[in-house]
This record gives sequence, structure tokens and C-alpha cells, in this order.
Amino acid sequence: MFGGVIFFLLSLIGVLINAFLLFLFLSDPAFSGDFYKLCVSKTISNLVVLLTHLLWVAPCSILNSYYISSIDFNLFVSQIGAVSFYFLGGLTQICMASNRFLITAFPSKIGQQKRTRYSMTMLGISWILALLSIAACFLARIAIFYDLHTLGYQSSDKDHATTFFATQLITFLITSAISCSINACTTVNLLKTGVSGLATDASMKRRKRNFRLFIQNVFQDAIPLIDVINTFAMNFVTGSLFATFSSTFTLILVHVLDGLTMFIFSWPSWVARKTSVLRVTAASSTH
Repeated sequence: MFGGVIFFLLSLIGVLINAFLLFLFLSDPAFSGDFYKLCVSKTISNLVVLLTHLLWVAPCSILNSYYISSIDFNLFVSQIGAVSFYFLGGLTQICMASNRFLITAFPSKIGQQKRTRYSMTMLGISWILALLSIAACFLARIAIFYDLHTLGYQSSDKDHATTFFATQLITFLITSAISCSINACTTVNLLKTGVSGLATDASMKRRKRNFRLFIQNVFQDAIPLIDVINTFAMNFVTGSLFATFSSTFTLILVHVLDGLTMFIFSWPSWVARKTSVLRVTAASSTH
């Protein structure tokens, strides 16, 4: 029960943060750029993962019972919350890193429309791959489900489970390596423009914005490493309740921190714009 309460509170915090971000990104025209469209996708994938834990994993753990007894339902929800949309988050990070690279490497050669088309195409492919992973797991008979007794995700077939989790870890490391490599190239581009670029007000504002969004992307790339480090560490205490609880906890935590990172980098600029609008409105009303 105690573990379920922790899952519930952590998931609830994450859902509130990401739901607010989704509202912010969709309601404010200032967040209509390519990068923020990718942030919308990341927010949605975070919400799906967190909602599956808020509405399924946490209540079942608190009640110590599956309130929907269908094993197929458990398999489906577990596949979505622990695999497919987790995978989608990693793919979206590659899209975000690529977007920052294009805007810093080819600021004039690749215009807004082309960059939008590239970003949205990559994002569409990412969603297709994530959804196909659901079908692939069922076709491969990989039965991943949430286990009340261990407070973690298990499989009825140990051989399939070992292969699956190893594949999942390797896939994450590959997507992370690709994203980090792209970020390294973007760092070089930012340093070049910082040295050779013209110091006009417009260019300085653009550089600051590009740098801020780049740093946000780097932080979001680093957060899932918490889950990877925990996975390696828990290999030394395999079979313990703490190991499986810790794996579920970090799975939730990384999606909470990802949303929190987007909030930290987006909220100040939103407040600054709203404050500026209020000042202009107040000034115009006095004349």
C-alpha cells in the first residue's frame, strides 16, 4: 500500500505539471514554433505514461488488487505505459535535437516551412514506430504486465522478458547516443555563431533563444539516464522487492522531471510576455 501511495502522489504531480504545459503550449501563440510542437508531443507521451500509473498501477497497488481483473487489460495498459510511450519519448528527443541542429547549422538555407516539414515528418514516423511496437510485442508474445506482488513489471515468460528488456535498454542507449551526438554538433554550431555572428539586437535575441531551447533539450536528454543507472544498479539486487519498486518509481520519476524541465524553461518566458502585454495595455489606457 505504501508503495502505491508513493506512485499515486508522484504520478499526480507529473500529470498536473504536464497537463498545465499542454494547455500552455496549445493556448499561447508564442509556443507555436517547431520546437514547441515537439514539446507538445513529448508532453502527451509523458501524460500517457503518468496516467497509466495514476489510474492503474497506483490504485491497484493501494488496493492490493486489480480492480479490472482482465489480464488482457493489464497487458495492454502495461505495454502502453511502460514500453511504447516510453520509447516514443526517446524518439521525440531525437526530433528535438535534430530541430535545434537544423536551426543552428542551416539558419538561412533551410527556411521555416522546410524545417517544420522535416520536424513533423520525423515526429510522425516516431509515433508510427511507437504504435507499431504495441503490435510487435503482442505478435512476439511478449506478455509484460504489472505485478502487484513485486510492485514492478514482469513477464510470464522469463526468456522473452530477458530478451525484451535487454532490447529495450539497447534501443534506449542507441536513441540517447544519437540525440547526444546531434547535441554535440549543435554545441559546435552555437560556438561558431557566437564567435563570428553579427552582434545586432535581433541576432543576440535569436542566439539567446536558441541557446535556451538547446539547454532545455540537453537536460531532457540527460534525465532518462536516471532510469538507466537505476536499472544497472538494481541488477545487483535482482529479485528483491526494492529492485522492482525502484524500477517503477524511476520510470514515473523521469517523466515527472521531464515535464518539470519544460516548465522551468517555458514558464519564465511566458510570464515575461504576459507582463509586457499588461504594461503596454496599461500604458495605452492612460493616454
